[in-house]
Amino acid sequence: MRETVPLPASFMIIGILGFIISALYTYTGKFTLWFGESGITWGVLFMLLSIIFFAASIISLRPTALYEEKERIERKKKELMKHKILKPHKK
Repeated sequence: MRETVPLPASFMIIGILGFIISALYTYTGKFTLWFGESGITWGVLFMLLSIIFFAASIISLRPTALYEEKERIERKKKELMKHKILKPHKK
C-alpha cells in the first residue's frame, strides 16, 4: 500500500464548506445570476470538486493514523527496554 502525506485539516473544511455553499448557491439560483444559463452546470461542478477535496482528505488520513500508531508502539518498546522493564525478544 502506498504511503500518503496527510493533508491539513483546512483541506477537509474547505471541502465541506465548499459543498454546502455550492449547494445553497445552486439551489437559490445565484450561480444562474452570475454565469447565466450554465449556472447550474457550474454549481454542480463546484459541488463535485468539493466532494473530491473531501474524499482526498479522508483517504490521506487512514494510512497516516496507522503509521503513527506503529511508531508510537515502537517508541514505547524502546523506552521500556531502556529502563529494563521489557526484555528483548530472543530469536
